[in-house]
Amino acid sequence: MKCLAKKQKIQKPFSVQSNIIGTEAVVITLLNNENTQNIIFDQASNQQMLIRSPIPQENIQSNTAYLLPYSQRKTIVLDLDETLIHSEFDFTNNVDKIVKIMINNDTADLQVDFNLNYIPIYLQIRTGAADFIQTLSEYYDVILWTASPKSYADALMQEIDKRQLVKYRLYRNDCSITDRGMLYKDLSRLGRNLENVAIVDNSRQSFAKHPDNGILIQDFYGKQDNLLFELGKELVRIQKFNNLIDNIPKKWGDV
Repeated sequence: MKCLAKKQKIQKPFSVQSNIIGTEAVVITLLNNENTQNIIFDQASNQQMLIRSPIPQENIQSNTAYLLPYSQRKTIVLDLDETLIHSEFDFTNNVDKIVKIMINNDTADLQVDFNLNYIPIYLQIRTGAADFIQTLSEYYDVILWTASPKSYADALMQEIDKRQLVKYRLYRNDCSITDRGMLYKDLSRLGRNLENVAIVDNSRQSFAKHPDNGILIQDFYGKQDNLLFELGKELVRIQKFNNLIDNIPKKWGDV
């Protein structure tokens, strides 16, 4: 994702609390306390800065408690950005939806200089994303796990999972962090039999701790393809096997 094109730096503290409004908007509740995270908007920033940049160690859950209830059902973990969707803060062609993240202007320490009272997110949805989720949900527990903040992810998921078939959602604060400050998704914290857990993600770093469980999918930056449709058929085909990870494709698409 590209950050807002402004020369000056804008510091925006926010919490992961959110209030959903209709089907298009989410209000970020901004807090000024010890749990506040600082996000920097800058013209020179790359797409990692706003959504997937490392955050301080104290803001990452460090306990080893399981994140989900136990289930014997096979599990598919789905990434969000550049796997199911692509989004921009600047207008781009072929937008499927404009999602508005509203700013709470009554927040005491909000330091912004926007002409609008919301941040528009220009959303492109990968072909077949909703059908992919629906198909998988018939055979697997489907879990969204993103390194993005909850407010952002929930707003976008309203557009691709209107029937709420994704059983659980996990977010940035559910990720673990390496000594070098990189976020990753520790599948062992799901509390599931890892032989029957697979993760579909466009980043190897996300499943670096469990490479045998990963399906590395081609990046999605707006150019449509049929990869989710074809992958859905393959995952349905292999769901009958007792050991899922011995049968998953390790790569999908041009990776």
